Amino acid sequence: MKKKILIALLLCLFLSITIVSSYVDARTRGPLAKSPPPPPPPPPPSGKGGPPPSSGIGSQIGPCFPCLPDPPPPSSKSGPPSGTNPPPPPSGSGKTPPPPPPSGKNPPPAPPPGGKTPPPAPPVGKNPPPPPVGKNPPPVGNNPPPPPGPGGKTPTNTPTPAGPTPTPYPTVAVSGELREYSGAACYDTIATNGMSLVLSPDTSTGVTTNCGVTPGTGTSQSSYSCTVVFDNQSSTPDPSQSLTMTTASLEYQPGYLVDPGVCSETGSSTIDVDVGASTPDTTYDKDLLFKLLGPWVKIKNGSFASSNALSNPIPAIIAAYDSEDDASQRTFIMNDASNDPGVVGASLVNTGTAEVSSEGWKGAYTKTSLYSAPTFLEYVKARKDYKNISQNDLSELEDGKTHVWTGGTLTINSSNVSQFSNKKIVLLSTGTINIADNFTPSSASTAIIADTINFDSSVTLANGIFSADSIDTGTTTDQGLKIVGNISAASFTNNRTWDETTQPSLFIVFKPGPFLDLLPDLSVSKYEYQQTQ
Repeated sequence: MKKKILIALLLCLFLSITIVSSYVDARTRGPLAKSPPPPPPPPPPSGKGGPPPSSGIGSQIGPCFPCLPDPPPPSSKSGPPSGTNPPPPPSGSGKTPPPPPPSGKNPPPAPPPGGKTPPPAPPVGKNPPPPPVGKNPPPVGNNPPPPPGPGGKTPTNTPTPAGPTPTPYPTVAVSGELREYSGAACYDTIATNGMSLVLSPDTSTGVTTNCGVTPGTGTSQSSYSCTVVFDNQSSTPDPSQSLTMTTASLEYQPGYLVDPGVCSETGSSTIDVDVGASTPDTTYDKDLLFKLLGPWVKIKNGSFASSNALSNPIPAIIAAYDSEDDASQRTFIMNDASNDPGVVGASLVNTGTAEVSSEGWKGAYTKTSLYSAPTFLEYVKARKDYKNISQNDLSELEDGKTHVWTGGTLTINSSNVSQFSNKKIVLLSTGTINIADNFTPSSASTAIIADTINFDSSVTLANGIFSADSIDTGTTTDQGLKIVGNISAASFTNNRTWDETTQPSLFIVFKPGPFLDLLPDLSVSKYEYQQTQ
């Protein structure tokens, strides 16, 4: 019996210690989970006794038999009951730190500075929501907006007021006559297949020019006009500058400006204007004069052939070279009543606005072969009867023979020209032959063949056939050259001019007589052989 009572006492003591330990642990560390406290035990039924209420810590929860008095409260110096964890030490401020989170749960995040909780981050793997429609996010790196002004309003930029609109600059007009300068006189109108006129400002910003000729069609032009606009409404042109006139054509040298009616060999190419002046000049009357591109050539009753281009512009107004010429025939090749004009053959033909002839016969020409002086000499030595000569006085010349000059450069002048009279002679040289005076032997048919033939500038007339790799007619300022016979050259230079450019500088009158007289000596014979048994 005593043994059973002892076991019951021990059991009650164990339960009391366990309840006290749980209560102290709960008061010290807080509840393990946020759960409502257990309801108090129901009161005993009325009229029935029960265990007295206990005010001690170790009050029993349920009935205990036999009941024992409450154990004394635990001392603050004594350790925790056996089987429980000691309470955590107080922090430096004397406050007990919060209990650790329940097992298996993450601790709540620490509050950010300021005490405000940030918005939750988007779920992993999902992009943040786009900005509202119609609103773009602020650009990265932009400067912050200016601080608000007084009253909390953002200041706005005040536009700079525009200045007054400048007065438009006046338009400049330049016009005048187109005239041809011939040396001794000037003639109204020019003859061209195309004229380019350009009036250029020194500074082109805001400046527009436009030029034209009258009439706008045809080969004969009589006047020109140009306008120059200075646009200071939408640009900033220089109001004071020079305007330069530039012209180009296939028939004339660049034109130059002169005062109206003036006939001068020289002029100007610029006009100075100032549209910003208080009383600006806006109208300029200036004639344009043109010189012929170069000296020109005229042929009578003959033909022309060259593997090169032909550039022989003919003036708008022409004059006759002499009595054998006809000024009414403004052509490259003229003809008399008993002959037809010849043919013009060249890779390119430019006679200006004039026709090549009354028939207009022209075409491309390609040289197939040409005997030079050395190659013709080889043929002569192989096929013909010839005579070598070397005396400068040409006393060795014989009628009806081909002569080969072996004495170096030969000069034909008034002292030896008579040796050609009354003879039919072919003179051949592989060097240079200079013709220093007029070559006009009487009753003669002469052909001179050389590597180079030079005519002195004093020579005005030469009768004969002249053939060479290179021919130079000389240089003059007021003297032409007339050839009665023919000229044949691979390279031809003509620097003769007249004071009055209406005349041709070189006039060639083709005569078939010398060719017929010298045909056996100038021709090339071809032989065909056939062997017979």
